[in-house]
Amino acid sequence: MKTKQDLAEFYRNQGDFKNLQGQYHAAIADYDKAIQTQPDYAEAYYNRGLAKASLSQHQAALIDFSKAIQLNPNDAESYNNRGLTKVALGQHDTAIDDYDKAIQLNPRVDAYYNRGLAKDKLGQHDAAIGDFDKAIQLNPNDVDARRALRLAQEHKGASNDGS
Repeated sequence: MKTKQDLAEFYRNQGDFKNLQGQYHAAIADYDKAIQTQPDYAEAYYNRGLAKASLSQHQAALIDFSKAIQLNPNDAESYNNRGLTKVALGQHDTAIDDYDKAIQLNPRVDAYYNRGLAKDKLGQHDAAIGDFDKAIQLNPNDVDARRALRLAQEHKGASNDGS
């Protein structure tokens, strides 16, 4: 006999498949069914947030990532993706708070890189450089982090020159 959890997992898996296929609206409908079946299903909220973010529905994605965090406060990925969503909404300061928490939970390259981008955008070039250095230390082959590091160094130089 199938339980509610089994059914919710079925809908979430179906949504994941559709999400991977770029069928974001259909994926969201499946995640909705998973959440209706099991309202405390953090992963369904998280994945629905990813689908909504792919559709540039940033405010709705922010709500889903926040709910996923409420249900599972130790999920670094939810904090990292909520940070990305906040950046898309121009909320760089609070995005940095989310990246801080993601790094505290799981110090991964992407969280350092994302936090560095947000800091550089806010003119915190030294702090951004430190984050990009850490990302490169964790993955020396990360070309995006190396490129961002060079840009942050250029931004720092430009701000020091008064231009």
